[in-house]
Amino acid sequence: MNVERAPLDAAMDRKPVEIGDFTELKYVSDPRFSPDGRSVSFLLTQIRTDQNAYWSDLWALDPERGDARQVTDCGQVRDYFWDGDALVYWIRREDATAVYRADPGTGEERELFSLPLPIRKLRALENGLYVLTSASDTQKEPRRYHILEEAPYCSNGQGIVAGRRTGLYLYRADSGELRKLTDEHTDVDGFVYRSGTLIYQATPWENYRPYLYSPAFYAYSVETDTARRLTNVGRINSFALCFWKDGELLFSGIENCPGKSMGQNSDFYTLDLESGEIRPFADIDMKIGYGGTGSDAKYGGGQGICLGQDGVYFLAPVMDGTCINRMRFDGALERNVTEEADFAGSVESFDIHGGSIVCAKMVRGGVAELYLDGRQVTDFNGAYLSSRAVSEPEPIVFTARDGTALHGFCMKPRGYEPGRRYPGILHIHGGPKTIFGDVFHHEMQLWASGGFFVFYCNPRGSDGRGRDFADIRGRWGTVDYTDLMDFTDAVLSRYPDIDSTRLGVCGGSYGGFMTNWIIGHTNRFAAACSQRSFANMINFEYLSDIGLTNIRSEHMGSAEEDPMALWNESPLKYAPNCNTPTLFIHSDEDYRCPLPDALAMFSCLKRAGCPARLCLFHGENHELSRSGRPDNRITRLREILSWFQTYLQ
Repeated sequence: MNVERAPLDAAMDRKPVEIGDFTELKYVSDPRFSPDGRSVSFLLTQIRTDQNAYWSDLWALDPERGDARQVTDCGQVRDYFWDGDALVYWIRREDATAVYRADPGTGEERELFSLPLPIRKLRALENGLYVLTSASDTQKEPRRYHILEEAPYCSNGQGIVAGRRTGLYLYRADSGELRKLTDEHTDVDGFVYRSGTLIYQATPWENYRPYLYSPAFYAYSVETDTARRLTNVGRINSFALCFWKDGELLFSGIENCPGKSMGQNSDFYTLDLESGEIRPFADIDMKIGYGGTGSDAKYGGGQGICLGQDGVYFLAPVMDGTCINRMRFDGALERNVTEEADFAGSVESFDIHGGSIVCAKMVRGGVAELYLDGRQVTDFNGAYLSSRAVSEPEPIVFTARDGTALHGFCMKPRGYEPGRRYPGILHIHGGPKTIFGDVFHHEMQLWASGGFFVFYCNPRGSDGRGRDFADIRGRWGTVDYTDLMDFTDAVLSRYPDIDSTRLGVCGGSYGGFMTNWIIGHTNRFAAACSQRSFANMINFEYLSDIGLTNIRSEHMGSAEEDPMALWNESPLKYAPNCNTPTLFIHSDEDYRCPLPDALAMFSCLKRAGCPARLCLFHGENHELSRSGRPDNRITRLREILSWFQTYLQ
């Protein structure tokens, strides 16, 4: 497929990007080769506005012909795998999960079996044997109330999880036997399988879980029906796994020891499956196995690490984009192996077969499409993008006050006329260890179509430039703040048509934290929007689902040791200084950035006489802007756009 599209611009003869446009997009994710490499499967998600829901189905692509066809039409596929020449997927139905087998050629499907539990991950082993994970609840009473006896007691997207564990199960299809391999106090994080050996990560715990990402490794033999522990809990933060060679596992990890951040870049390690010895293999200094540049115009997951014929391929942010990298068997690293030049787009997920690579990728102002060996093979969103006044992000390289070269982007407003004065919005990404790039971001395109300059950057703390650049532990609100202010100065200098008296600032999560920080430290912005934010580090330590671990790791202390240090790093301390009209967006089931912080900031501004408004969404969590209910996402965008129009236009 040769896709030709008109250049991105802000031409007035195209329709503006509108609030509900994200419902018109089609989201490609999770591509996988069939075992013989003759077919490529992927998920396609669309928004059904009549049902106010996301509708995900399996599709199959013939690499030779290049045509894609729909395999399922149930709209409920969230995960799947290849089993021979067929696709296996599962659907949650009331108190059971139904597992289906579908022929990608004919579309014929049949139910394989049904299990009386919610399946999270499922894979076929051999001879009708399946391995799966499922969350079980030690609290047996109906959920009219919760009994909390454990910490952490919550998890964003899952709610109250005290008493809940993710267990590992084996299911034999021929006999219908379902057997749990782990006990009621053990949490299983993931598994891989090869040639009769199942390697899984698990954390046994009661009352308090001290390590979020440092499980023990276990090996289970299908032949002998025995499991043995290979490593201890707390040894290493381990993430993306793959079999490296016989008797050895390769994984990305971070040693769990003083001076190490739980969010820092990982390296490759090997695990000897006989002795349980963990050995450093390669110092990569990248966020291994994780794809995705910040955007609200994508949906779905997929593979981030694959074993190829000449090494291990993995996703990682590099500068202002996310690309596929390769570590050869001798430990040599090659960055960005699928692009001829620097890449500032975003590979979301991928797969390898032989010498071929298929990936879901966002490029230059676009929404994710499928690419096979560098050639675009789907174009689900081309018609939409060609019909809208999409503003092209223009790259900016600027020098911070300490001489560090930093990267950012600026988007001109629709119908831009030189010499005319425009308001501008500074957008701050979350994380802080994420990145912004040049991919399609609906929210920012909406602002540009609404008549705003939109500018954003990757300050210190961002991903893509190594662990030293990303390390702002204990320094939030310092070098990152000055980077953002220096960037704003650079943008105003380069684009003199931006009215410096009509600037807005907006961000979510860490971006919400920085928005709260900014309005307490400067009056240069005429309006602000703080989304899913936090403002009190002491609150965050004890209320966030990751706080008990995160505060000690990322802020190098705790309320028990030095509460004033955390309070000094809390935007709420400086909120009485705020004169900036501020809109707060929050969800009442956000367990990552707790609701009390947004309420406290709002109340503080109201008492100080500063214009403030809080839009609270019920039943939503930290992912509102990316995967919340479509009607709530529309309301959220309407609130933000109206706020900036009121105070900046």
